[in-house]
Amino acid sequence: EEAQREFERRLGCLLTEALADVDRLRGRLAACEARECALNDLKATNATIANGSAVLEIRLTALKERVDIVESRLDTNGERRQEKEVEALKAVTTSSVQLKRLTSQQSSLSDRLDYMETLLGDATDRLSEKVSVVQAELEHVCAHLDE
Repeated sequence: EEAQREFERRLGCLLTEALADVDRLRGRLAACEARECALNDLKATNATIANGSAVLEIRLTALKERVDIVESRLDTNGERRQEKEVEALKAVTTSSVQLKRLTSQQSSLSDRLDYMETLLGDATDRLSEKVSVVQAELEHVCAHLDE
């Protein structure tokens, strides 16, 4: 009988320990199940982020291509504009050189014209004097002829 009681007592202790282990395992199982739910949520969120990231990557690539096109056009337009500005500057420079040359020629022609006018004025004065002398002599001759 005493062996039986000892057996039942040990059995009770083992049973109590086994029940405690089962409760501990149930707690751990519940924690794992909760973690599994959280893990599934994280996986879903990660998939959503990955899909969003792929979409953003596609948009980024498209934007980069568009920026490249715009930059290319701007560079081309800028180069054309710069070429036109260089051509305009060359034309202005050429016109400026021609204007200086024409101004110089005009100045030279003006000086020459002034000189010619002076010569003509002097010649006119001399001729006027000669005409006056000839008229005086002619009047003198006519006066002698009338006498």
